[in-house]
Amino acid sequence: MMISRLIFRNLRITLMMKWRSMSSPLLSQLKKNSSLRGSKSVKSTESDEDAEKSSKRKRKNQYIRIRQCPWDKWAAEIRDPRKGVRIWLGTFNTAEEAARAYDTEAWRIMGKKAKVNFPEDSPVSTSKHVGKVNPRERLLKESLDYVQPNVN
Repeated sequence: MMISRLIFRNLRITLMMKWRSMSSPLLSQLKKNSSLRGSKSVKSTESDEDAEKSSKRKRKNQYIRIRQCPWDKWAAEIRDPRKGVRIWLGTFNTAEEAARAYDTEAWRIMGKKAKVNFPEDSPVSTSKHVGKVNPRERLLKESLDYVQPNVN
């Protein structure tokens, strides 16, 4: 058992060394060919520009969190971080309609911290926090608003 391990180990080392010696001329030839391709010509300059454009690929969609469906409608959905679920907002005829639907829901869910498509169209009620009202506060407010009728 021990002898077979030594034989296979020596065989593996020998093969690795031969492969390295055989592959070194191939590697040097590949390096030469790649340096020839790197020479500046009109075609290589154009391909460099194309590569830069593809690396900075323009977005197909200019609005966030919406996408185009295969049947030329626009879909919008949003993720509710508190519940951990996605909320389907629907499909729309235009990208702008879908983006506005996303904005409305984003303001409702996240308030002022929402990342929206149209920040200039902020909702009117953003200055006042709308949320659950404490029942005690509601009773207190109702009792202060309540005026007993004057009976004369």
